[in-house]
Amino acid sequence: LTGDKFHFDKNGDGPARYNIIHFKQVSPGQYKWIRVGQYLEGELSLNMS
Repeated sequence: LTGDKFHFDKNGDGPARYNIIHFKQVSPGQYKWIRVGQYLEGELSLNMS
């Protein structure tokens, strides 16, 4: 549906895929979840800006 490739490893497991999120204060008393990176198929990618 999304066009992403999907496969199973030799153990029958799908690829590990995680979004890295940060709970950030955006103003006094207000917080927001912000996606700062991802972990996909053994590779960690972070947005450091």
